[in-house]
Amino acid sequence: MLNQYVEDTNTPVRGKINIGCDSRRAKCNTCKREVLSIKPYDTYICPECEKADIAFLPDSKSSLIGLPYFIMPHEVKGQGGLPEKLSELTIIPASQSIEKTMPTSFARYASQGVRYCSSLDGKKALRYDKNTRTEKEFTCSDQCKERLDKSCKPTGTFYFIIPALDMNSVWAISTSSDQSIRNVISALTKFSNEGKIIRAVRKGDNFSFWKLRIIQKKRKGTQKLYSIVQLFPPQVPFDVMNQLQISQINSCLQLT
Repeated sequence: MLNQYVEDTNTPVRGKINIGCDSRRAKCNTCKREVLSIKPYDTYICPECEKADIAFLPDSKSSLIGLPYFIMPHEVKGQGGLPEKLSELTIIPASQSIEKTMPTSFARYASQGVRYCSSLDGKKALRYDKNTRTEKEFTCSDQCKERLDKSCKPTGTFYFIIPALDMNSVWAISTSSDQSIRNVISALTKFSNEGKIIRAVRKGDNFSFWKLRIIQKKRKGTQKLYSIVQLFPPQVPFDVMNQLQISQINSCLQLT
């Protein structure tokens, strides 16, 4: 999907941004203590000193961990005046279409990785029938038993532009977090005009863009942290909201 073009922009996807990585218990030979080492790129490092001089603890296993900052691709890390570790990005949705900006899919896998059920739009799905050994179409919904017990998992990819880097590249964040997917789609839906995403707000020569933030939460009953993404629309003055006179030009709201 990352090699495809995002419609409405005719711009190729340049790369992927992550909000989590592999982790593993280890001893840092620089800090002289045990740490939960992380692997944001190709090598495990100590999260404190960021050195790769570590030794994995016996019987330690890798597991996915959410980080409080975006893992930017090496080639753009720290560019455009952005800090190397940032928990908020100023962005522009890649398309006016919600379906193209945040495409989602659902899938449930049976034993040995065999796909049992899949849906591209959350409305129609193909389910494997073991009796006929074929896939049959059926209706998919939020009330589906597999969706409710979370055995059917969602996947979403959010496409966007980062103005601080350039206006000619589209970036992507993929997530299997149902909460993150709902956060993004809900924000895009609320800040749309006639079904089209309002990609920016302009007043005079000033522009207001979207904000994408990482928020960390604790898992119930544990001290373990996980990360979700939250999307915030461009700011519009409160006193303008009730009497907003706008003209939509190239998907940008211009306050008059």
